[in-house]
Amino acid sequence: MQYLKSLPLVALLMVFTLTLATAASSHNRQNPPTKQPASFRLLNQRSLGSLDYLQSNASLIQADLAQTPSDPNPEASSPSNPCKTTAATTTYIALASFSEIFTDRFGFRLILGSDDALCDTMGIRLSFDYARQTKISLGTLSFGLNASYYFAPLESFKLYGGAGFGYQNRGLASAHAAVNQGVYISSLAGFDYGLSEQVGLFAEFNLDYYLSTSSTNIPDPLNQSYRPLYPTLALGLKYKF
Repeated sequence: MQYLKSLPLVALLMVFTLTLATAASSHNRQNPPTKQPASFRLLNQRSLGSLDYLQSNASLIQADLAQTPSDPNPEASSPSNPCKTTAATTTYIALASFSEIFTDRFGFRLILGSDDALCDTMGIRLSFDYARQTKISLGTLSFGLNASYYFAPLESFKLYGGAGFGYQNRGLASAHAAVNQGVYISSLAGFDYGLSEQVGLFAEFNLDYYLSTSSTNIPDPLNQSYRPLYPTLALGLKYKF
């Protein structure tokens, strides 16, 4: 009889338990658990891996950063001259002998210059001549400053031209009035042939015009007189460094 009295209570507990299970199942169907995309999971794995790598190699990274040189002046690395692509400049010294075209006289010429000081194909040179318009024993002294331009330079053969000005002093020939003295305008054209990486052969034609001359067409003790226009031919060797 007592067993029969407890049956209603047991039935009530079973109904309550079944109701809770049904409600939970319905909630799970309506709100399924959120699943992360594969790409998001992969990104989390890579981030954690990178963080582990940085933490395990922090001392090595700090040492590399300490040894990396810093540029104190980043603007200095950029070329200041837009027509010059390289910072290096080719300088040279040259020695030549020049001859007057209309006489049998000759002299010597020393040249200091650079093929690419102004641009990749434009340079500048300073020349010193001895014995222009005189014999070797009575040599004049002169200097000239010229800008030179190289036309389509090849690997070993270069054509060039130039223009500038100079000044001539009679020097030991000061007693001869037919020798010009003063400022002159200069022009030149020639070629440069490289015998090696540092040594080259060059030949050039020079045409100078003297702006001030003391006299023209007046014979002197050297049996020669000079007009303002003065052409010469030169042949020499060039050493690049």
